[in-house]
Amino acid sequence: AILNAANEVAVEAFLNQEIGFRMIDQVIARVMDKLPHGPVTDIDALIEQDKIARSVAQSCLTL
Repeated sequence: AILNAANEVAVEAFLNQEIGFRMIDQVIARVMDKLPHGPVTDIDALIEQDKIARSVAQSCLTL
Protein backbone atom coordinates (compact mmCIF):
# COMPACT_ATOMS: atom_id res chain seq x y z
CA ALA A 1 0.00 0.00 0.00
CA ILE A 2 2.79 2.42 0.89
CA LEU A 3 4.78 1.82 -2.28
CA ASN A 4 1.71 2.07 -4.49
CA ALA A 5 0.45 5.27 -2.87
CA ALA A 6 3.87 6.94 -3.06
CA ASN A 7 4.21 5.92 -6.71
CA GLU A 8 0.78 7.28 -7.62
CA VAL A 9 1.51 10.65 -5.97
CA ALA A 10 4.95 10.91 -7.59
CA VAL A 11 3.74 9.94 -11.07
CA GLU A 12 0.84 12.38 -10.85
CA ALA A 13 3.27 15.14 -9.86
CA PHE A 14 5.48 14.23 -12.83
CA LEU A 15 2.54 14.24 -15.25
CA ASN A 16 1.55 17.66 -13.90
CA GLN A 17 5.15 18.81 -14.50
CA GLU A 18 5.68 19.46 -10.79
CA ILE A 19 8.73 17.17 -10.57
CA GLY A 20 11.19 15.69 -13.03
CA PHE A 21 11.15 12.05 -14.11
CA ARG A 22 14.22 11.19 -12.05
CA MET A 23 12.53 12.54 -8.94
CA ILE A 24 9.84 9.81 -8.99
CA ASP A 25 12.06 7.14 -7.46
CA GLN A 26 13.46 9.61 -4.92
CA VAL A 27 9.99 10.44 -3.64
CA ILE A 28 9.12 6.75 -3.37
CA ALA A 29 12.37 5.95 -1.55
CA ARG A 30 11.84 8.79 0.93
CA VAL A 31 8.33 7.59 1.73
CA MET A 32 9.48 3.98 2.13
CA ASP A 33 12.29 5.12 4.45
CA LYS A 34 10.01 7.27 6.59
CA LEU A 35 7.17 4.81 7.17
CA PRO A 36 7.19 1.42 8.84
CA HIS A 37 5.93 -1.26 6.51
CA GLY A 38 4.95 -4.87 6.77
CA PRO A 39 1.98 -7.16 6.32
CA VAL A 40 -1.44 -5.52 6.42
CA THR A 41 -3.99 -7.42 8.48
CA ASP A 42 -7.25 -5.79 7.42
CA ILE A 43 -8.79 -3.31 5.00
CA ASP A 44 -8.95 -0.50 7.55
CA ALA A 45 -5.20 -0.74 8.13
CA LEU A 46 -4.63 -0.76 4.37
CA ILE A 47 -6.72 2.38 3.89
CA GLU A 48 -4.91 4.11 6.75
CA GLN A 49 -1.47 3.19 5.35
CA ASP A 50 -2.49 4.49 1.95
CA LYS A 51 -3.71 7.78 3.43
CA ILE A 52 -0.55 8.34 5.46
CA ALA A 53 1.75 7.37 2.57
CA ARG A 54 0.02 9.81 0.22
CA SER A 55 0.40 12.59 2.78
CA VAL A 56 4.09 11.86 3.30
CA ALA A 57 4.68 11.60 -0.45
CA GLN A 58 2.98 14.94 -0.98
CA SER A 59 5.27 16.53 1.61
CA CYS A 60 8.30 15.01 -0.13
CA LEU A 61 7.40 16.83 -3.34
CA THR A 62 8.27 20.17 -1.78
CA LEU A 63 11.77 19.13 -0.67
